[in-house]
Amino acid sequence: MNFENGEYPVLAFDASARTDARDRSGEVSFANLRAAGWWTLSERLDPTSKSKPLALPQDDYLIGDLTAPRWHRRTVGVQIEPKDDIRKRLGRSTDVGDAIVHALSGGLLKKPDDHWWIDH
Repeated sequence: MNFENGEYPVLAFDASARTDARDRSGEVSFANLRAAGWWTLSERLDPTSKSKPLALPQDDYLIGDLTAPRWHRRTVGVQIEPKDDIRKRLGRSTDVGDAIVHALSGGLLKKPDDHWWIDH
């Protein structure tokens, strides 16, 4: 693989970045890119979803990572609890779950035309 010559696009995932992304209903907004990414993954894993379904391996460690974060509704949109709080509760980091979220969040990342969206 060659990332330097542009053979594969590489986009930065700034979890704290502001986003105008919405959920698939268009009604739920997000406090930041991290919340939008986690929410998008949950929508992709929904077996009733008609858009880009996703299946992950049966792995207790991964399931623990993906089900650990707690959600909060704020005036700025849905927010996920801080990673430090999750780490304290679990006794470990959710790095594997985070990697899945980051890998599947390409449709949320800022494009050259400066628009944000969720690519379903």
